[in-house]
Amino acid sequence: MLAIVHAGYRALLDAPYFQLKEIRISGVSPSLKSELRQLVQEIVGPDANTLSLDIRRLRERIREHPRLKSVTAEISYPSTVLIAAVERTPAAIVSADGFYLVSQDGVVIERLRPADLRTYDLPYLTGVPPEKIEIGKRIASAGVSRALDMLELLKKRNPDLYSRFSEVNVSQDPISRTDNVTARLRGGMEVRFGEANPVEKLPLLDFFIQLQQRAGADPFNMAYVDLRVPNQIVYLDRLTAQALRSGAIDPAWGSLGGDNSGQAEKGSRSSGSDERALPKQDQKESDSGTPASTQRAKAGKKNTVTENNGAGSESMEQHSSGEPLIAPPSIEEEIGRGPRWRLKNPLRIFRQRNRESSDDPVILAPAESSD
Repeated sequence: MLAIVHAGYRALLDAPYFQLKEIRISGVSPSLKSELRQLVQEIVGPDANTLSLDIRRLRERIREHPRLKSVTAEISYPSTVLIAAVERTPAAIVSADGFYLVSQDGVVIERLRPADLRTYDLPYLTGVPPEKIEIGKRIASAGVSRALDMLELLKKRNPDLYSRFSEVNVSQDPISRTDNVTARLRGGMEVRFGEANPVEKLPLLDFFIQLQQRAGADPFNMAYVDLRVPNQIVYLDRLTAQALRSGAIDPAWGSLGGDNSGQAEKGSRSSGSDERALPKQDQKESDSGTPASTQRAKAGKKNTVTENNGAGSESMEQHSSGEPLIAPPSIEEEIGRGPRWRLKNPLRIFRQRNRESSDDPVILAPAESSD
């Protein structure tokens, strides 16, 4: 009896009716579809039969492909295998001992030839140790994960700023052994995020950019913007940086030639990089001999922005000059995804004069709630 059953089963396995004749693949690009079809044929062999096919093993083998984020596979009897996959989207190019395409979740997709680089308009990730890079594996680095999260958020919510990011360095600090994130924008400007999550620093960068634009300056004409210290922005304009490198400015005094202040002040202001992106009234108060920050503290609600969330609008307390101190919107506000945000803590903004000193800070006070 067993012999008869075995013979019947062998006959079914050899029957053309159950031979694998078609492999349907969906969800991926044509080039990857062709690659996966060839992979399936190599796994199942030339005379595969749907009755004897180990679909679980096939699914696990396909899932190992570095370009795939997820895979499902099933048999459609009598002679078809259905495969649905989600392809990983390249998010950056890692530059280490070669060039590697990496997805948003940090998985290394493939190694690129130098000639392939022009195919991808993606930011570069540098500072990644070569020993951490393995095709098909996730890069075990907190700095890489944070950098990719930041790029993903920028791409979705602020495409213009994202397009300016050319490189993100995630080198490890030799003392603290933590990953420091530093971005370099097209044109050479450097944004120093430090060891904190750069996603949390993006509103501060957006704040700085808008302050400069409100003052009529080019916010990207900087040598660097340093966001590493909480509630503080330090920046150096490009003209002053070039003068420091060339020796035109005394590193100790920030002067051009023998003059201690005049030409340096003129040069810095002509570059359009003065950090005092505040209403004119503040500048007048500062000229009177009392720091603008002190005057603003005394002014109380005259220096605040208040909201009326219930009505979907906002009212602004104004300076005596009639010019409102406007709290810049967050990245979400730019695309209409959220309310206007306000500072929780005082924000200090320094313009670096030389290697050792800076201008007196502009201090922006948190907005007060209106009762």
